[in-house]
Amino acid sequence: MFSQTKRLCFKAVAGFVFLIFAGNSFGADKVSDAVLSRALTRVNLFSGLTDSERGSLKSVATLRHGKAEQRIVEPNAALDKMFIILDGDAEVRVNGEHMATLSGQPLIGETEFLGMHPAYAEVVIRKNADIIELDNAALTALMEKKPRIGYVLMREIARIEAQRLRNTSFIKSGFPGKDNPVIDKVRLDFNVAFNESNSQAIAELIDPDAIWLIPGEPVIVGQNNIVAQYSNYFTKVRSTLELKPGDIQMCGDWAYLNGGFSRSDTPVSGGAVQNVSGHYLFVLKKQADGAWKIARDIWNEQVKP
Repeated sequence: MFSQTKRLCFKAVAGFVFLIFAGNSFGADKVSDAVLSRALTRVNLFSGLTDSERGSLKSVATLRHGKAEQRIVEPNAALDKMFIILDGDAEVRVNGEHMATLSGQPLIGETEFLGMHPAYAEVVIRKNADIIELDNAALTALMEKKPRIGYVLMREIARIEAQRLRNTSFIKSGFPGKDNPVIDKVRLDFNVAFNESNSQAIAELIDPDAIWLIPGEPVIVGQNNIVAQYSNYFTKVRSTLELKPGDIQMCGDWAYLNGGFSRSDTPVSGGAVQNVSGHYLFVLKKQADGAWKIARDIWNEQVKP
């Protein structure tokens, strides 16, 4: 049986389920570039992209045709794709029991794209629907080649994840993870380390295999590369950062912390101060020694005069 702990975890991340082809695969009829282009223009996730940028996505996207009652999610499997249901919704089930309905062009598999754990549940399409399939490896390569595409997509994924966390029912009803002091200490320690321009102290808070998704820049993979980025940044800029308290969601050996932030940047060489604000999403992973470290950092930015 599905344990109570996993039920809570699943409800928190119902939108985070990871998709693979199971049983009967999607229809793979070849479609023209024009048909695929029209499908891509319908995707809300891509609304911030230019026509040319959306055109670039044709190299990483496939238009699939799902059938009603088709089982499209298999628990406990490694995945290499994300999916967007264009004009339908899906039912999430655990041991045959209905748990949630995903609707409104749900993005499925985004946390697997970020390198997370496998699915807890199965997902069934409720009616015939067109589905956009995104190849993770190809999309990552495209985002690195064209950083603005990466920035727009990761900004939207961060917004989706933050909204899902805010809407999680047990967070609203006072689930104990909301005020978890162990997780919140990572936020506080990061504030101190950053404001002291101490890249080595930041290193102590980062998982060895962490990934940083920086607005407008290529993805940074690995603790050493992330710390090097901070070390270089601190030689050029003196910053004051406030990561504000936010919602905390616990799920086994993973935790999710999202909130707002504000930052003031002063160039070391002189110049005007830039005031920046936005929202952040920390994904934390429990280490073998019991410590919690940041495995993923995603944020958006708005520069103010």
